[in-house]
This record gives sequence, structure tokens and C-alpha cells, in this order.
Amino acid sequence: MPANVSLSFRVDEQTVRQLDRLAEATDREDIRQALAEADDGGFATDEEMAETFASFDHRPGQR
Repeated sequence: MPANVSLSFRVDEQTVRQLDRLAEATDREDIRQALAEADDGGFATDEEMAETFASFDHRPGQR
């Protein structure tokens, strides 16, 4: 699949504004900072990831 694909479709003005805000949000400095940290090896440990995933498990009787 090509890296860039062009699409053409009609949407209402509110959707255009929402898409514009989304596009701006994806260009935030915090994303650039996170990428720089990842490039420098700033990843979570296996233990940190296990804790994070465990926090998403909300089945009855589980914690």
C-alpha cells in the first residue's frame, strides 16, 4: 500500500472542523517529544507494561 493515498468525499462543515482539529492535534509537540524519547530508548519495562495491561482488566472478580 502506498504511503499516501488521496481521498475525495463530501462532508458537512462541522465534520470539516473536527477533522481540522484532529489534524492539528496529531502535530503536537508532545508527540514529537515521545518519538524522541523512543528514539533514545525510553521505553516502558516489561513490568510496567504488565501493570498497565492489568489495569485494563475489569472482569468481575478479577483485579
